[in-house]
Amino acid sequence: MIMERIKKWCYWTFILLQAISIIVFLLLASHYIYEHKNSISDFYSDLYILNGACFWNMITAIATAIAAICAYCAYNQSITMRKHSSFDSLFTQLLSNMQCFISSVSLQETAMKKDALFFTEGIVDKNIADSCFNEKYNTFLNFCNIYTNYTNKQDKKLDEKKIEQLWNTYTNSLVNQSNFLNCFKFFYHMANTVIDSPLDENYKKKYIGIIQSQLNLDILFCYFINLIAASHGKETGYCTKLKQYKFFKNLFEDYNGYRKLITDTVPIYLIEKIYKDK
Repeated sequence: MIMERIKKWCYWTFILLQAISIIVFLLLASHYIYEHKNSISDFYSDLYILNGACFWNMITAIATAIAAICAYCAYNQSITMRKHSSFDSLFTQLLSNMQCFISSVSLQETAMKKDALFFTEGIVDKNIADSCFNEKYNTFLNFCNIYTNYTNKQDKKLDEKKIEQLWNTYTNSLVNQSNFLNCFKFFYHMANTVIDSPLDENYKKKYIGIIQSQLNLDILFCYFINLIAASHGKETGYCTKLKQYKFFKNLFEDYNGYRKLITDTVPIYLIEKIYKDK
């Protein structure tokens, strides 16, 4: 990303120099035509005699002003590059830590508590749980399967209370509950770091895109449901920013999979608090 900014700066510097060359050429040519000189040498000679130092003083002033502008732009560019370099280092470290969270052993296999409310309170029918729960599946995939099977038994879409109830029941039933929920806290922290950074909007969108590209669809779906549960179905400033940067773009581009699952089971007013196609 820093190299892109350097290339962009070089490109505009080149354009500026070309513009200066054209302006100087037009000034010289117009003066020559005005004086109707037939000889280039006569032109340069008369230019100094007729106009004295005025013409060249004007050129010098323009060149000085342009040099000052270029110096100022270079100074600002150096500050911006230092900020980007510092943020790149932080972002790379956060990205590495995020992958460690996701790939940790405790999240690769799912262990449920023996007295899990998931089973005992009947929020999810035990037959449904038995048919889709597999300890060899990771914690994210197990939730996706349980959610799919549970919603297939419902005759209408789930409101925020039912979604929150299902999510909390599942997480409270996990032996590795703390590690599982810490993943979503880390996603929040990482995205917020980008959102609150001094980067311009285009670069924020790129960094947010990098974060979501590191998460598979199962994880993105879990995070989508987590946001509904954590916000109690309300639109927060954080959700608005994720919507602005299209954090869940990959999830909703899975037209025959998770997009269909979400649109079939989640009311549109809840979806649009977190994601909107346009």
